[in-house]
Amino acid sequence: MNNINPSDWIVNQVELITKKNEINTIIDVACGFGRHSVYLANKNYKVVSVDLDFDKLKTFADKKNIISVCFDLENEDYWTVKNYFDIVIVVNYLHRRNFNKILNLVKKNGFLLYETFCVGNEKYGKPNRKDYLLKNEELKTLIDNKFIVKNFYQGIVKIPTVAYKQMFVAKRVAI
Repeated sequence: MNNINPSDWIVNQVELITKKNEINTIIDVACGFGRHSVYLANKNYKVVSVDLDFDKLKTFADKKNIISVCFDLENEDYWTVKNYFDIVIVVNYLHRRNFNKILNLVKKNGFLLYETFCVGNEKYGKPNRKDYLLKNEELKTLIDNKFIVKNFYQGIVKIPTVAYKQMFVAKRVAI
């Protein structure tokens, strides 16, 4: 199993959200080895963990409160996950063509927590192809008027390794 801890930023944002909101459902999109899923399940949240790699999903299959879904998120036609969630978490994943499908996972008054690499990361390592890097403040432009940005950061992070990232929390205010 991958021993990388959950993102401190994601953990902090979830804690801020859960202090003021009733949270019943969370989805961890492109969860990989499930570092966020496992953290949240250990806090007694029910989590749906989605990833293409079945072997990665198996590494935490024994955890209670986690439903694993093996699915190709880059499938343009059909997504098996259609529920609305209180919190949608996406970390280190970017497929712009399906960004609206991710937005549609967030229920009204729910939250999207997104953290991924942006232009500038080429100096620090991979990913370094523009297709996988957000443009300057691009996360803000990918949402529509059904969301409001509650928190945004663009810059260097040092843990688990030095990288240049964008992170934001957006709240869905309309359907």
